[in-house]
Amino acid sequence: MKLLLLVLLSLMSGCSTYQWVKEGKSEYDMHKKLISCQADALVKMPPDNQVYGADSYETKIRKNKDKIDKKEKYYREFDQDSVSYNISDANEGPREVLIKHCMIEDNWHLVEIKN
Repeated sequence: MKLLLLVLLSLMSGCSTYQWVKEGKSEYDMHKKLISCQADALVKMPPDNQVYGADSYETKIRKNKDKIDKKEKYYREFDQDSVSYNISDANEGPREVLIKHCMIEDNWHLVEIKN
């Protein structure tokens, strides 16, 4: 029974996409308006990239074995334990809302297209 429910849910969730439509307008018109709305939204809500994660480096200073002019040379050696970070645009969600609002204001409708 659980398997049947899982199969039905997966079939229902992955079978459709959405597209903007407006009576009397072509796909070209839709892309033209969508790009205009995206540009306006970028001006109002520019990307605000947030970097998350921690850099972890262990630094060692070693003496160079070669001596030049009786001065010891030093150099840094970086042992990379782990470096991880994620970048997230804090304005991405609000920008998407502005884009949808712009399209709806111009009487475009987001409809489900079954695949």
